[in-house]
Amino acid sequence: MSNLAVTFKTPTEAVFVGESSSVIFRTPLGQITILPLHEPMVGVIEIGEVKITSNGSTKTFLSGRGIFKIAKDELTILTDEAHSPSNLTIDQIEEAKRKAKLLSEQSKDARTTAYTTAQFEKSFRFLGHIKHRSRHNTNLD
Repeated sequence: MSNLAVTFKTPTEAVFVGESSSVIFRTPLGQITILPLHEPMVGVIEIGEVKITSNGSTKTFLSGRGIFKIAKDELTILTDEAHSPSNLTIDQIEEAKRKAKLLSEQSKDARTTAYTTAQFEKSFRFLGHIKHRSRHNTNLD
């Protein structure tokens, strides 16, 4: 079976670059699984998990919003933020959530309010993923 060439990047780093047998993530219409020989398409990624399976093991990342493009067994994912769940602590996420909420309450313009609301939502979703995994003793990577 063929593999996908996957490039998963944020503005500051290459999160994953390599071969994969499948990639799963959320879109505005629901979860999608990208497999080799997938039809070409471009779309939006929602905040949530990105699961990349390679050589029989799956790596999970928490991702912000972004875009993806699949063409000729090459998947490119560009998001504003991505983390390995094992590198995040509940305290870090709670602090980010607190800062976003405070900034939102102090903001005077629509642009700042929209930005801080998005940051708050992202922190809330990341926190939910971490708490869910820790409650169910799920491997974080």
